[in-house]
Amino acid sequence: MTKLSIREASEKFGLSRARLYKLLEKGKIVGFRSPKRGRAAASWVDVRSIEEHISMRGENQKCGGPRIIGDEKYVSVRVAAEKVGYSIQYIYRLAQRGSVGSRRPIGKRGWLIYLADLDRFKNSKKV
Repeated sequence: MTKLSIREASEKFGLSRARLYKLLEKGKIVGFRSPKRGRAAASWVDVRSIEEHISMRGENQKCGGPRIIGDEKYVSVRVAAEKVGYSIQYIYRLAQRGSVGSRRPIGKRGWLIYLADLDRFKNSKKV
C-alpha cells in the first residue's frame, strides 16, 4: 500500500482536496482522514484505490459516455443525437415534453437522456 498525503494526491491525480475527502467519507477510496485540521492533520490516501476509482469512473463517464443511474443508462444529449440521427434541439424538445426519459443533474447544465426510451421513440415513429 502506497500512501500519499491529501495534498500530494490532489496534485498527482488532478482531484481537488475536497473531492478526495468526499471520496474517503463515502468509502470509494481507501485512506485515513485525520480529525485535526491544517498542518497538524495527517490524512492520507492509498494510491492504488485512487487509480482504481479513476479508471472505473473513466469507463462510465468519459467523453459523454453512458452514465449508469440505478440500472438504467443515460447519455448526454450530444451523444444521443449522434446515436439516433436527430438534432440536438429536437432531443431537448423531446426531453422537455416528456416524450423520452430524461434527467437534469443537480448543479449541472443540460439533460441526460434515457437511451432505451429514445430508441423506442424512434422505432415507434418508423411504423
